[in-house]
Amino acid sequence: MNAKPKKISGETGSRAIVELLPKAASLSEVILDLVDNCVDGAMRQRRGILRDPEAYDGLWCSLTLSKEEFRITDNCGGIPREHFEDAFRIGRPEIDVDGDIPTMGMQGIGMKRAVFKLGSEAAIQSISDEIATTVEYGEEWLSPQNRDYSLFMLDREEKEAENGVTIHITKLKPEATELFDHPGYHGRLAHFIAKRFAYVIKRGFKIYFNGSPLGALTVGVLTSEDIQSGIQPYNYIGSTVDTEVRVTVGLYRNLMTEREFEESADDSHAAERAGITVICNERVIVHLDRTAITGWGWGAPDFHARFRPIAGIMSFTSNDVTNIPISSLKQGMDVDFPLYRHARNATVEGLLMFISFIHVWMGREDRVNDIIDGSRYVDSLRESLAHLHGEYSSSQGIYANVFLPNLPRPKSAGEDRRMVFSRDQDDIE
Repeated sequence: MNAKPKKISGETGSRAIVELLPKAASLSEVILDLVDNCVDGAMRQRRGILRDPEAYDGLWCSLTLSKEEFRITDNCGGIPREHFEDAFRIGRPEIDVDGDIPTMGMQGIGMKRAVFKLGSEAAIQSISDEIATTVEYGEEWLSPQNRDYSLFMLDREEKEAENGVTIHITKLKPEATELFDHPGYHGRLAHFIAKRFAYVIKRGFKIYFNGSPLGALTVGVLTSEDIQSGIQPYNYIGSTVDTEVRVTVGLYRNLMTEREFEESADDSHAAERAGITVICNERVIVHLDRTAITGWGWGAPDFHARFRPIAGIMSFTSNDVTNIPISSLKQGMDVDFPLYRHARNATVEGLLMFISFIHVWMGREDRVNDIIDGSRYVDSLRESLAHLHGEYSSSQGIYANVFLPNLPRPKSAGEDRRMVFSRDQDDIE
């Protein structure tokens, strides 16, 4: 006779979480998580107008970091009273706060992990329409000897600022102090943030880094009003029940002549705007990739210096972030996710079109560059997807439209002649 099973606890110890959770992310990654939270708050504030090109106008977040402190403040609405306690639990609670907007909150650990990673003392203040409250983390709470994980809310009678959240790390950990004291790190982090949030910045959201506003480091392609004989990007838009996929592949500059190609052979910056960028819920996750992650060497040829004029965007949008093919740390793509494989196939189709275009014009680039020079550069995905046709449905339940550009082609090869000649060595010199 089998013995009756005994019930045991499968709960993860809080101390293990406090100590191990920060090890899964770098300092820069936990700071990006905090800015992600600000943008999610901005989306909640503008949930009715999110398709407006300037939906985030008037909303902002500000980061201040030095060897003494770290502070991030926003005016994005604060934490509502009914969700305040859940915000401080480790792990996302079973509530549906953002089911109608494309936020990036996944496991409900970003804010806590950042506090544990950055410092040993912190204060988090939230001001909303209903409540102004502060929660403090002290050295005793974060100590390995602590076994009481209670936190206390200190309500304030008067609001001292706009509705929003302020996280102030008042005592940094040694590794954060050392890194924040390095001027080079400030520049790298600012550049990282400007890339990650380029498309929300473009739509009006302001991000201040040590007092200075960051510009939007967007990517884009060329497009012409002449659909019949101008330069147009390859465009694809597909959707499932709950997720939208957009792909644009095109040229961002004119074709390289043989002389330009030779002169830039050793220039490491020559291809700095080439490649495919992946955007998830308006955050840039992969920037200007030239590897198999986005189709290079996976269906399309490996990236080559000849292909420097090619750029593109893959975009995923969903009100349920679990339907987006993103890694758990939000720093890379889940390339085995079925929807991602589908989008990468579309990207490869676009890459092959423009790789072929470059090949057929090789040696005659000057002739087509006049047409390319007359095109307009756009860094708005919605604008680049203006022309779509050819509706079809796939066996995977993805309904899609695709635009295959009618790219210019050279005249018949019979009209061209190859010229080869020699000169005396003295004349060459």
